Amino acid sequence: MIDTPQNLVRRPPVITILCILGFIGVAFLVPKVFSTVARDIGAWYPPYIALVGVIGLICNIGFWKMKKWGFYGYVAFVVLNQVVMLSTGTWLPTALIVPIIVIAIVAFYFKQMT
Repeated sequence: MIDTPQNLVRRPPVITILCILGFIGVAFLVPKVFSTVARDIGAWYPPYIALVGVIGLICNIGFWKMKKWGFYGYVAFVVLNQVVMLSTGTWLPTALIVPIIVIAIVAFYFKQMT
């Protein structure tokens, strides 16, 4: 199916800003994958950080395209990440601030998503 102008959803500016910040955040994860700090946490942690980056990138693409699957994927990703942080003893309440803000913003525009 080819998207025609009638089928396209206009992306609100706040979602655009959110996506740009998300793409920048993913770019900042790349050096962490190769850091000694990540390796010191455990052998599993660098691949996990890489997976987090890929999932974050995919969710941001979904937000950029105003797709509901981007929202659902992000919520699932946040829950999984919180569980991992709790199980490794690295969880802090502040780890919920940014995800809650992102979820609230995207949820506000959820009805406009396809």
